[in-house]
Amino acid sequence: MSILYIILAILLLGIMIMIHELGHYTAGRLLKFDIYEFAIGMGPKIFSKKKNGIAYSLRAIPFGGYVAFDNAESIEKGELNFHKNPIWKRIIVILAGPIMNIVTAYVLVVILLTAVGVPDKSIPVVGTVTKDTPAYEAQLEVGDEFITANGQSINGNYEKLNEIVSASKDTPVEFVIDRDDQMLDITIQPRYMEDSDRYMIGITLANSKLTVPFGQAITKGFSYSVTLIKELLGFLFRLVTRGEGAGDVAGPVGSIGIIANTARTQDFSYFLNLIAFISMNLGVFNLLPVPPLDGSKLILFGVEAIRKKPLSIEKEGLIQMIGFGLFILLAVVLTYKDIVRMVTGG
Repeated sequence: MSILYIILAILLLGIMIMIHELGHYTAGRLLKFDIYEFAIGMGPKIFSKKKNGIAYSLRAIPFGGYVAFDNAESIEKGELNFHKNPIWKRIIVILAGPIMNIVTAYVLVVILLTAVGVPDKSIPVVGTVTKDTPAYEAQLEVGDEFITANGQSINGNYEKLNEIVSASKDTPVEFVIDRDDQMLDITIQPRYMEDSDRYMIGITLANSKLTVPFGQAITKGFSYSVTLIKELLGFLFRLVTRGEGAGDVAGPVGSIGIIANTARTQDFSYFLNLIAFISMNLGVFNLLPVPPLDGSKLILFGVEAIRKKPLSIEKEGLIQMIGFGLFILLAVVLTYKDIVRMVTGG
């Protein structure tokens, strides 16, 4: 995998995080909050510049970031400036980060639908056949249309075709194809491709794109975003309650690898769709009521409203520290699994 694609993936993740923190920052500025630092990344400072009393910094670890609404002095006194603002203002500031990611995902989807176009796979027709692959050896030709696979009707469903090939592993797949109005039976044994980490036959489909007018993209983009949010919440629910999909969860290394591989092997529409998905994922994930995510702060605001006073800085700090420690542990475990997957090809 080219180092350039890896750098691109890291930069894009950094941009998604910056957009998130920019939401907190913008809402804080508009609502007249004290802001002491706007940081992208974690760990030691690489670059820092102070303007109008706010330090803008870039830090060494390209994951995470924060907007500091308090300085060392207020923390030491145990009187957080952030807590001096009304709860409704604090809720807006906290929600602004995830909302920025969700809105960014929506805008990317609209751009995808209007300017870039989504792959039109209503008819799965072979666009290219790669040399020395199973499809090449089986003499599949450009223009061949898939009708059935292992007796199952494809009926214009590319995803179904892809699922059958991916699930076949070392078992040959029997295809019926339409070549110039002539039905042919072709058997192809998929081959595991390390670059894509799945079984493939070595073709791409005809590269036609489907675009929609801007007005339709506005409504379709909204529907797509709602569907995506439902799918993410459903996945998280099944993961927590039944452990389903645990093997599909990627850590920082795996995420970078997925982005880099998509940038290298897929066209721009796939790539843009992936970035929209990551942005939506980041927004929804941060709304979970788990420390140190934004959702946990909303829960603390609820507790404060009931108690008529905020938790002490020590108690709140302990809650956030425990949550942060667990997230670091999770990141270490997922990173280990990512590396094992890369080494073993599993």
